[in-house]
Amino acid sequence: MRTEPNTILTEVIEATPINGVKRSPLPWLQSPLSNRAPGISATTVREGDESLKHAIDRRLSTSNTTPSYERRHESSTIELFYDLFFVASLATFTTSHPNQNAESIRDNVLFFLIVWNTWLQTTIYDVRFATDSVFHRVCKGLSFGVFVGFVVASTLFNTSHTGEDHRSFRILCIVLMVSRLALAIQYTSVLVYSWRYSQARAPLIITIAGLLATAATYGGSLAGFRDVTEDSVHDRAEHPITYIVFYAGALVETIMGLLTLIILGEGIIDFCQSFSRIISKNSLLSSETIGLVACAILLIYLIWILYFDQIEVHVLGRIRQQIWTFLHFPLHLAILLTVQGSADFLLWTTVRPIIVRWEALMSKFDSNDDDPFLSFNAFASAGAVEQYVAQSLDVISSFFRGNQFREGYDSTSTLAQILDLDAPYNTDPWKANATELILAMFTDVQQFIFTEYALGELDTTTTSDTSEPPSIEDQVANMLEFDDWIQNIFTTTMIYFPVAAGSFLMCSAVLLMTASRNKYWSNWISIASRVSGGTALCLIPLASTDALGRKSAGFVASLWPVTTVMLVFLAVIILDVALAWVRHLVKQKRRNERTTETA
Repeated sequence: MRTEPNTILTEVIEATPINGVKRSPLPWLQSPLSNRAPGISATTVREGDESLKHAIDRRLSTSNTTPSYERRHESSTIELFYDLFFVASLATFTTSHPNQNAESIRDNVLFFLIVWNTWLQTTIYDVRFATDSVFHRVCKGLSFGVFVGFVVASTLFNTSHTGEDHRSFRILCIVLMVSRLALAIQYTSVLVYSWRYSQARAPLIITIAGLLATAATYGGSLAGFRDVTEDSVHDRAEHPITYIVFYAGALVETIMGLLTLIILGEGIIDFCQSFSRIISKNSLLSSETIGLVACAILLIYLIWILYFDQIEVHVLGRIRQQIWTFLHFPLHLAILLTVQGSADFLLWTTVRPIIVRWEALMSKFDSNDDDPFLSFNAFASAGAVEQYVAQSLDVISSFFRGNQFREGYDSTSTLAQILDLDAPYNTDPWKANATELILAMFTDVQQFIFTEYALGELDTTTTSDTSEPPSIEDQVANMLEFDDWIQNIFTTTMIYFPVAAGSFLMCSAVLLMTASRNKYWSNWISIASRVSGGTALCLIPLASTDALGRKSAGFVASLWPVTTVMLVFLAVIILDVALAWVRHLVKQKRRNERTTETA
């Protein structure tokens, strides 16, 4: 009997494995319930945790009123893909919102809270109930779209000017409403499969009701707009954290570790972008900049060690798993701000010498307080003034690579106007016009420097809207406003960076306390060292902010803030390693003593 070629081809295709597994049609919807025998764990656990695992399995599987859901012990590729959308939205926001003042820090915290909380709620569902089906993939596509919506909203997100432009918050309302509705639909599918288990109904129904209520709140905010960021804080109450719904075994700890790694990677990207910007703009790297880069890289490495190498996670119970999970919000925020702070210090230590040099050059025009104009007594003519200003601009240009300064800042018009002033040289009319030109140039050059290094841009409100040069009063107001803005950027960085680093240490102390079931004396010493080091770092702004410009100026305007944080982290790790060795030697000594007694 002859077989048709098309039939043979079809059989070959159907029998051909893809990646070692025979491909089967994707179901439209799949049950999250487990098919394993009661009391038998679906995974291999670490030695010492076997009895606990089997006890949990028996508790979940033997009762007819309690469902047993499938347990996964590694993230799927689509979940890792979802994490990339999270970090993309976060990176977009941090790029467009530099940490310039307390308001920008608040915006960072609130936006991170919204994004992180949305990620957490989706992840809790995925690790507990997700199955590979068409329904799940469609819902995952909606989750991807939610984070793209966050990217769109992030560009206009500003809680300090909510009355000026509501578009960002309206977009957030729509995005958050869609995300909660999608989760409610997914939990409803779980409820349908779990309906015959009485203990699962109430938690799932309450969860669905909370999601629908929150979605309705966001939808209602579109009509009569309120500040959605306040509502987002209450999202933590949406999920009734019960043993049945929340418990997901070791996968929650694994996913939190992966997200920690991703957030640390996002901070590394910010730092590398800052360093790349310095390389592309600066003509010469100072030893201080090179030292700061080395300290920052070591600091990032120490953060990895403190979280991944020093904290050993055992199987967590219901309460400790909840503490472990939600504690990662301040931990992740602290990691993000710590790495961002090191990047901001890197930019600041590069920009500060340029600003100081420019102010020193322009100080030659300083006059006494009674004179409303700049002083030109050191110059014999307008040509001498023009020549000095041109030479000063050449000095600033030497800080930049190639002709970047000359190409980016055009001083030709200002220099020509100084030479073409109609009034006689050094008379009051001449000094008034020259003062306006030089003050405008002074602020413009400073603004150009900060813009080139992506430290932000000040929108001066006192500048005239006409084509005429601003008045001297406006120029002085702009100059003072710009000086305050520069000081505010530096003070903000000096405050949030050590506080974030100290908060990370204290969060790691609580994580260490939560992760260890049996705490030895060495564990308590490690916890105490983290709390002490974190407290000391948080107190640095109190010692430095009040003394800015006086005794501590040499400390806060150098690489020492980053170096100090790095040394504190290093001291904590060295102490942990020493304690581990002491504990190992004590155990070995006791083991030898028992061997001797037995012999």
